[in-house]
Amino acid sequence: MKNKKIFLVLFIALMLAQLIVPAYMIVHRELVLHNGKQYKFRVQPVDPYHPLRGRYVSVHLGDLQMTVPKDEKYYGNQAIYALITIDDMGYARFTGISRTVPENGEYIKTKVAYVYDENGGQKHVQIEAPFDRYYMEEKMAPQAEREYNKHVRDRNDNVYVTVKVLSGSAVLERLYIEGMTIEDYIKSNKG
Repeated sequence: MKNKKIFLVLFIALMLAQLIVPAYMIVHRELVLHNGKQYKFRVQPVDPYHPLRGRYVSVHLGDLQMTVPKDEKYYGNQAIYALITIDDMGYARFTGISRTVPENGEYIKTKVAYVYDENGGQKHVQIEAPFDRYYMEEKMAPQAEREYNKHVRDRNDNVYVTVKVLSGSAVLERLYIEGMTIEDYIKSNKG
């Protein structure tokens, strides 16, 4: 009888964990979207599909390489904080990294992709983009991917994403082409 009670308690705890973890992920994402500060990042070129989440446009940020002092220790998959600065054109870019939470300024928590030393003695750290997929309606995604790649290949400066940032967490909000959301751009350019 005691074993049945223990089994029942463990079963209920497991069921609750299966509900709480996804609910937390959803609530956290929504909190960032509603309360985060918005930044827009330039993107670069890269028909993606995720079996559970559906179609998406694969976005690639530029400026993910940081030069750091040679004596600083960084390694692949290390948790870091990427510092955000706004350039003269109003675009956000990463301008430095820190191993500890910055005391001032905006930042995004991410990871080191890899580290390499240049022959001249400089050390470079490539960081992972904390956002690289823009999920959208299944029917629009293939055309959105084509338009995105065409505009980015043409070096069109009017392709960017907006990202909401709150306490180091980042959520990709929208993808823009020619100042319109990708969804509106596709609708306005149909036949």
